[in-house]
Amino acid sequence: MSRRVYSILLICLLFFLAGTMITGCNSKNKDNWINVSINTEEAKELQNQVDNGHRPGLLDPEQVAREFLSQQLKINGKVSSIQSDKKNIDKGEVNCTVIYEDGTKVKLVLTQPVKKDRTGIWMVKKYLIQHKSN
Repeated sequence: MSRRVYSILLICLLFFLAGTMITGCNSKNKDNWINVSINTEEAKELQNQVDNGHRPGLLDPEQVAREFLSQQLKINGKVSSIQSDKKNIDKGEVNCTVIYEDGTKVKLVLTQPVKKDRTGIWMVKKYLIQHKSN
């Protein structure tokens, strides 16, 4: 090939690499949801505790969401509202949105990893933090 063809190919490659560096090359979804690893053995132990009359708060997805935000993520602002979408509750999944007074919004997806009924514990599967735009 001629020198000119090599030059054109090199320029195209440089533009491609520059574009990849600017836009990024990861497979993270555009909304930046963060997945939470659920330890199956821990979930079974927590379910056993609830079945034996302890830790009843784990049966309430909104309470689990609040505790996750304050204890795991260390978000302790004043909550303005909590909204729950329970259309998939029979499949063991609930979507919660927690809105803080400062405008921060946290969306959470909770799941029932052991039992998918009213006696099953809830755990956070993933979350998305949306800070208020100024």
